[in-house]
Amino acid sequence: MKKIVCFFMVFLVSAFGADDFKKQFIKADKECRSGVMSSCGFVASLYLNGFGTKQDVKKAIFYFEKACDNEVYFACNNLAIVYESGFFLDKDLKKAEYYYNLACMGGFVASCMILKDNF
Repeated sequence: MKKIVCFFMVFLVSAFGADDFKKQFIKADKECRSGVMSSCGFVASLYLNGFGTKQDVKKAIFYFEKACDNEVYFACNNLAIVYESGFFLDKDLKKAEYYYNLACMGGFVASCMILKDNF
C-alpha cells in the first residue's frame, strides 16, 4: 500500500506542480481560519502529505479533528484511514472505527462500507 500511496503522491506533484499546492495551501489555510471547515479538512490533507507545506502529521490530525468535529465527514473518514493504516502513525483500530462511525452517521457512504466489511 505504501508504494501505491507514494506513487499517487508523486503523480499529484508532477501533474499539478508544487507551486500550485503552495497556493492552494495558503488559500485553504486562510479559509479554515475564517471558519470554512471543509477547507480545514483540505489543509489537513496537505499537511499529512507535505503538499504546499512541510509535512506535519500532528497538524494534520489537529485539522482533520477540527473539520470532523464540525461535521465535515470526509475529514472523519480520512482520519479513520490514518488510524487504520498505520502509515503515518501507529495503528489504532478503535479510533479508526470511531471516526468511520462518525463519517457513516454523517452520510459518508464509503465509511459505512468500510465498517461493514472490516469492523
